[in-house]
Amino acid sequence: MDAVVVIHGLWMTGHELYFLRKRLIAGGLQAHKFSYRSTAEGLDENAARLATFLRDVPGDRVHLVGHSLGGVVILKMLERFPPVRPGRVVCLASPLRGSLAARA
Repeated sequence: MDAVVVIHGLWMTGHELYFLRKRLIAGGLQAHKFSYRSTAEGLDENAARLATFLRDVPGDRVHLVGHSLGGVVILKMLERFPPVRPGRVVCLASPLRGSLAARA
């Protein structure tokens, strides 16, 4: 079975993606939430935490959906830690070319 992990954006907690997870589950997927401290920890630390989190997610394939800064965290994680299982990445409104808010 496929799993999907949703990753929230800057200044969020992950609860904002509840309805997205609910729809993914209704579509027959396992949906998981990865929460991180977007302002208290840096990009490298959060990418490492995501890689550790993904090791425990069940499923033959693990897809990642990142909203805003969550998409940047996904890409940094993939850059530093090669994926163990295949899956797709979806970035929703992620500042892939930089952001003043994210740099601050």
